[in-house]
Amino acid sequence: MHIVLVDDSIPFDGNSPSTEPLGGAEKTFASLPGALARRGHRVQVFNRASSPGEIEGAVWESWQGTRPVACDVLIAFRRPELLGFIASAARSMLWLASSAEYLREDRLQGLLYAHRPTLVFMGETHRASYRPSDIALATAVIAPGIRPEYLSPVPPAPLHPPWAVATCHPLLGLEWLIGLWSDCVHPQCPHATLRLYSAALDRARSGAPVPDVFKSVAALAIGAQDKGIAIFRPSADGAMAEAYRGARVHLYPGDAREAHCHTLAESQACGTPAVARPFPATAEQIAEGVSGYLAADADPFARMTLKLLEDDAAYVRLSSAARERNAGRNPDSAAAAFEANWG
Repeated sequence: MHIVLVDDSIPFDGNSPSTEPLGGAEKTFASLPGALARRGHRVQVFNRASSPGEIEGAVWESWQGTRPVACDVLIAFRRPELLGFIASAARSMLWLASSAEYLREDRLQGLLYAHRPTLVFMGETHRASYRPSDIALATAVIAPGIRPEYLSPVPPAPLHPPWAVATCHPLLGLEWLIGLWSDCVHPQCPHATLRLYSAALDRARSGAPVPDVFKSVAALAIGAQDKGIAIFRPSADGAMAEAYRGARVHLYPGDAREAHCHTLAESQACGTPAVARPFPATAEQIAEGVSGYLAADADPFARMTLKLLEDDAAYVRLSSAARERNAGRNPDSAAAAFEANWG
């Protein structure tokens, strides 16, 4: 089949996750074309990639590249406006990466009615954000494929003194987590470190300007270095996988607005147990008491964090389960799930 994928956001391609830090949504998109090509399809990708070329059997075109007149499947990423990118597509899919609330906007109703795409969600929590309007559209849930760096057979090897990792957006519970670590975890385990992976916090630490909305949490994080908190710049997948395998626990405060927790899925695949607050998206990634713990309040959250930092038996049990639960969740399985929805 001839498959065309379209995204008009930022410049990246199928090699980007291996060479630079990339957002979870973009990484998910970057991983699919090659997987579809491996299944025998002719795949073209149109986006803002700076260097068009063939990657893993898929052809990445420039945004100004010549569009085909027709295709068998058009996969538009995030924006309904992209459904008209190809004049004639036998099947259309709108692949969503955030809450589907915006699909109810009046300006989009004509597009959705004209193309009647299958709406693709990244999980059941994500699909729950969709409230159908008068237009009946098919929906599908396809879990993002986890990239091979995180599924490597290399076993986790947590280092000593122990560290925890946090990858949440600075405005989605990070101030709460910093306070919890400083007041409840550090006094009990002063030799442990909490590594905060955040591009915005890294810029603030270096003295570069950041938007006003980040200044409060950045000051809090920078001022908590004496509490064992350290700031790191996010890395490409290989280095992030190493960081997860070296950690004892992934701390993820979460937020009710999240549709999918990409970094939590990746760390679980590496075998890093997690402690998270029990929001729908975090609960989708963690098997409670099996691959991590869900705790709404500060006291149990801190208690479970200390348990994983200090209790080797608990760490090994949850780490093994986390790896086992995610072993087959790769881009090829995602490609197969897309195929299953083409009929």
